[in-house]
Amino acid sequence: MTPDFIKSELCRTFCDGLSVSTVPEGLAVATSFILPDGDPAIFYVRETPDGFIFEDDGDFVATARASGISLDTGVRAQLFSGILAEGAAFFDEDTLQIRSHPAPKDRLKDLAPRFLSALIRARDLYLLSSENVASTFAEDVREALESRFGSQYLISEDDNADFAADFILRHKGSGLRAALIFAVNTNEKLLSALIRYGEQHEDDAPVIAMMDRIGTGGISNRNFMRAQNRGLPMPFFGADRNAAISFVEQHAKVH
Repeated sequence: MTPDFIKSELCRTFCDGLSVSTVPEGLAVATSFILPDGDPAIFYVRETPDGFIFEDDGDFVATARASGISLDTGVRAQLFSGILAEGAAFFDEDTLQIRSHPAPKDRLKDLAPRFLSALIRARDLYLLSSENVASTFAEDVREALESRFGSQYLISEDDNADFAADFILRHKGSGLRAALIFAVNTNEKLLSALIRYGEQHEDDAPVIAMMDRIGTGGISNRNFMRAQNRGLPMPFFGADRNAAISFVEQHAKVH
């Protein structure tokens, strides 16, 4: 086995799956790399007065936003920005496309792999499960709470309890607690919410376990059924965040 043989085999693997076709805006390049949705990774090459650029079709970010996944703030936004920077690319807010900066023709062979890598790695953010990155889910919950209640409640972290909630909602006028919110995507967080719920008194602010989604690997059926049977309020955020936030509004303590 020689280096030339390996080079030949690898070139055959990558090049056989590559196809280039003409489209109205330039060239469409279909690669042999398969994305998580089962489709091949495709990017486009377009000539501009400043040079050649690579770009995607804009569906990735649009689909992520439609699914309620924010790439604009928090952990995902930082990762997204870093991935694009490593790929010599940027996000065009006007078209929702991922694009490279203009480059001369002789640099395309060097920039194409970097750009393709950025497109593939960016998809990992869409698949980034909230149960595996708890801080991301908590940030999503906080963003939704602030968007709905920013003018009504103060939203702060709960640092002074053995089984601390992720967020405390306080009425802006009185400063009194309206709700304790747990962003739940692990067994440990669900049990903390359940213990806090069991300790609350009649006049306390309600404990609400904001669940990520049904069937997450981080929560066992046994613990979920235990919490449900004991009456822990558990709206589901992942499927319909607007309804989940409305649940908080309906159950928050009025002073």
